[in-house]
Amino acid sequence: MTVVGRIRSAIVRALPPAVVACGLAWLGHDRGAQIVGSIAVLLLVIGLVAPRVAAVTDRAVQRIEVAVVHGISLLLAFGAWVFVVLPVWAVRTAGGAFGRAWAAVRRRRPDPHEASAWVFATATTSRNPDGSAADPARSGSREPAATRSVAWSLIAAVAATAVLTAGLVVVGRFTGVGDDLASTKDGPASTTGRAMEWNGFPVDRYAHEDEPWAPAYFTELQTVPSKVDFMLGYHLTDFDGRYIKIVDGHRAGYTPRDPELTVWFFGGSTLFGIGQRDDHTIPSVVAKAAEADGLRIRAVNYGASGFLNWQSLEQFEQLLSAGVPPPDLAVFYEGINETGVAFERTELGDVRRGSISRFAISDEEKDKVRGAPDNTGKMDYDQAGHRNQVMEELASDQYRRGSMLIDALAQSYGVPLVRF
Repeated sequence: MTVVGRIRSAIVRALPPAVVACGLAWLGHDRGAQIVGSIAVLLLVIGLVAPRVAAVTDRAVQRIEVAVVHGISLLLAFGAWVFVVLPVWAVRTAGGAFGRAWAAVRRRRPDPHEASAWVFATATTSRNPDGSAADPARSGSREPAATRSVAWSLIAAVAATAVLTAGLVVVGRFTGVGDDLASTKDGPASTTGRAMEWNGFPVDRYAHEDEPWAPAYFTELQTVPSKVDFMLGYHLTDFDGRYIKIVDGHRAGYTPRDPELTVWFFGGSTLFGIGQRDDHTIPSVVAKAAEADGLRIRAVNYGASGFLNWQSLEQFEQLLSAGVPPPDLAVFYEGINETGVAFERTELGDVRRGSISRFAISDEEKDKVRGAPDNTGKMDYDQAGHRNQVMEELASDQYRRGSMLIDALAQSYGVPLVRF
């Protein structure tokens, strides 16, 4: 996060309690103003020197806000039920009781022996020329000593807040809780430190240095919709976000005016662009580089998180057989996910030679794999050498067979092919 962005976020975070503190001071509630003002100073300092601690505070405040709103909604619903479902009963009961009480009051005669609620000023009470009480406690004025006491109390509260914040920062440095977006004198801080997480995705100081949009991006990423697909496992559905747009099942990206050629890109999360905005994914960067060389291409990004070479094959086949005009070039960027799915298969006990698999999309699907008649059970880690060999065989066999079929399919439709 840039210095300007950090200062802006800290000010926005501290502004609400600061306004409340000013209001309390204006109303004469000095103690409350000191407490709320100290909170504002604390939030400001933490936001400047330890943004990760501030982010944790923000999430806690959001949870509290949700709980408060939920409680208020329950109270409003209860009140609506009482005063809408039972209006006739409430009006008749309250109206009858009020009428009887008012009649009794009108019939009552004043008792001369009853103590009066009025307080009469004595002749010795000092008055100002306008008739108001000259007692400082009544007029609201303060002695100079009282004013100095309030000022020193506020200064002491600010000093205590600063000391407390410094202590939190020092503790954070030793426990790994601190500013994960800071830079050292040699450049971006090393990647050995603990990374921030937004909805399970890392936002560390190496991958997202000076990118204040990253937290909002990862939050948006969690809302991208998808549907279960019998063949592919899942497919993306249309989505119009600030940083991510899905159109006709593929991610949008940079497209120059009047493109001359169409290029289809297939792959997993790296090609889809996890951690990147639409115009900065691999297909978008290729389109920009081609335009700089005088070639305008429409780069269509069919990448999807977790997709294997075999799923890309299924996508390629469905598009071509559905009558979509073939592209001028097809690019396949993949391979790493085959290793991941091979590891998952040894965990689930699905190590059948010659079989094809993909990542399970739910716990229910994993349970079905474990309960299959030919399931061999999870492979033990004490047989690491044998397990690694099985993983290599499963990954390489599936990737080889998928690549072979992709080559044949591309050749049959006359589509040039590039594989990375």
